[in-house]
Amino acid sequence: MGRKSPHIELMQLLLWMFFMYFASQVLFGIILSLFGDIEFLNENMQDPRIFLGGAVMLQVMAFAIPPLIIIRTSGRPYTDFIGLSKLTWKWIGITLFVFIASLFIMEILAVINGRLEDIIPNNSLILSEKEGDLFMNELVTTESYAQFFFMLLIIGILTPICEELFFRGFLLGSFLRISRGNKHFAVLTSSLIFAGLHLQPLKLLPMIFLGMCLGYLYVESKNLKYPILFHALINSSQLIVGFVLGPEAFA
Repeated sequence: MGRKSPHIELMQLLLWMFFMYFASQVLFGIILSLFGDIEFLNENMQDPRIFLGGAVMLQVMAFAIPPLIIIRTSGRPYTDFIGLSKLTWKWIGITLFVFIASLFIMEILAVINGRLEDIIPNNSLILSEKEGDLFMNELVTTESYAQFFFMLLIIGILTPICEELFFRGFLLGSFLRISRGNKHFAVLTSSLIFAGLHLQPLKLLPMIFLGMCLGYLYVESKNLKYPILFHALINSSQLIVGFVLGPEAFA
């Protein structure tokens, strides 16, 4: 079987992602309807169990399945698309250093980015993001050990694996092939898409920076395990701080 054009593979990847995203919402709605009527669901959509269940379905269907479909339909081994090899202490150390340094840089970028609210204070995306942040803060500052465990499992581990497989392993890889190895173009373009798809305008600059850190870790190490580790550290550290400090973490 001949190789497909990288442009075609990129279009297929994005189309499958959007299709599976909407399919996950429909399927999750159908599953929920089996457990209660519409009025019950509307009153309980912010139940942690419903939120985390939806997060699992979204991550798996929108970000994990499309790359697997591309591999399956290409007839080529996964090693043609993504780099996976044994971890080394050198790159683990580099990943930890970048993680620690990025925490400070992202805080600065968040302050700068926050000025966007002064410019367009009543923007619907910003209002939606702030409402989502309040919900997430309540979720993260739980006193339930069981809820914290499942959040750590889903947000701290599953999400990094699925998103890095899609955004770095396949999306960035597609841009690398399209640009004939221009890593700066591939990293920047995939980072902009990564940040844009999160629909968080008040975190746009930190998300672009995060995407670039993840992207350069991947293209330089040629191993998807390092951006997964970095992403897991970012997500898990926020969960741990919220769980340990409680509401004071976001005061």
